[in-house]
Amino acid sequence: YVLAEGAGRFGLRVKLWKQRHEVCRSLPFYWVDGPVNLTHRASVETFIAAIATIHPALVVFDTLSRCLVGADENSQQAMTIAVEHADRIRTSMPGLLSILLLHHLNASGTRERGSTTIPGALDTMLQLKPRDGAGKGHITLSIEKQKDMDHLDSLHLRARILTIAGEVEDNGEASTSVLWVPDGADRVVDIPERILCLVHEHPGITKSAAADALGGRRGDTLKR
Repeated sequence: YVLAEGAGRFGLRVKLWKQRHEVCRSLPFYWVDGPVNLTHRASVETFIAAIATIHPALVVFDTLSRCLVGADENSQQAMTIAVEHADRIRTSMPGLLSILLLHHLNASGTRERGSTTIPGALDTMLQLKPRDGAGKGHITLSIEKQKDMDHLDSLHLRARILTIAGEVEDNGEASTSVLWVPDGADRVVDIPERILCLVHEHPGITKSAAADALGGRRGDTLKR
C-alpha cells in the first residue's frame, strides 16, 4: 500500500480492521510512507526491487495524483508513462498481481480528473460517491467499467466510528477510526473478543495489564 497522503492515522485504520475481523496474528500487509513516482523509471525500478521478496498480490497507489510527483495529470504523455510504469510493476512479479490506482473525481463529480488515458487503460473502474438521499456517512460503490464481465450490482456502505482497543490520544481519550461496512452489517467486535486477541498476542498477560491495554473501566474489564 503506497501511502502517498494521509499517513498520520493509517496504522489505526489497520488496527481497527483487524479488531473488527477478529484477526490477532500478523498479516502479510505492508505499506510505504510517501509516494512512488510513477512517471520516473528509476523510482519504479527501485520500488519493484523493494517488493520482490514479498511477492504481493495487490499494490495500491493512494492517490494516483500524489504518485505523479509534479507531473501534470491533464497531460496525456505523463499519464501514458504512469500507466506504462504501473503495467511494469504488474508484470514484474511471478503469478498474478493487480494494481489499484485511487483517483479523485473532478470538482463537479461527473468524471475522473485529468487525462482520459487512465480510464481507457483500466480493466476495472470502481466509483465511490455519496449515496443519494441517505445523508452523511453513506456511500455507494458502483462498477463503472469491467472488461469481460456482466453487470454487477452496486454496494451500499455506511461509516462506523469505532474505538480502537489499547489506543489512546494525547488528551487521554480513547482513539477512534472509521470503518466502512455494508448496509445491514451491524455486528461489532466487543470487549471479550478483544481480550482474546490480546491474550493471543501476549501469552501470560495479567488481568491488570489487560485492563490497562484495553482501556475503559478496570472493574468491568476484569469481570470479563
